[in-house]
Amino acid sequence: MSLICLDILWRENPEQLAARIVDDSLTLLRDKDTKVQKKGVRTLSSLAQTKAGEQAIKPRVTEIVRMLLPPSDGSAPPRSQLFGPTAALYDLCKNETLREQIRGSDDFTTFMILRRRSTLYPQTRSEN
Repeated sequence: MSLICLDILWRENPEQLAARIVDDSLTLLRDKDTKVQKKGVRTLSSLAQTKAGEQAIKPRVTEIVRMLLPPSDGSAPPRSQLFGPTAALYDLCKNETLREQIRGSDDFTTFMILRRRSTLYPQTRSEN
């Protein structure tokens, strides 16, 4: 029954439904559990294959990039918290329109500069 309802909603107003799905997916990406983040990645990846999904994701890609930038206090988030946003950007870059949107954002430029300087996150000692 739920798939039938989803199909009806998609036919009625795909833009509105896609926007809600993107909101929910971004919430999942912010979760600390990688299994929950994977759900957000899969959803965004699937949604990016539709025109309505692409249009709903496009204005929100900077939010995903910001999840990878260090917080203002300079602390490093747990590596597990970076999995979802990283995987989502990787998958979204398969779509040419979204790739251009990601690469054209100021936050992505900042991310790349910090990454090249190796100052993205403070170095932590590895525990062996």
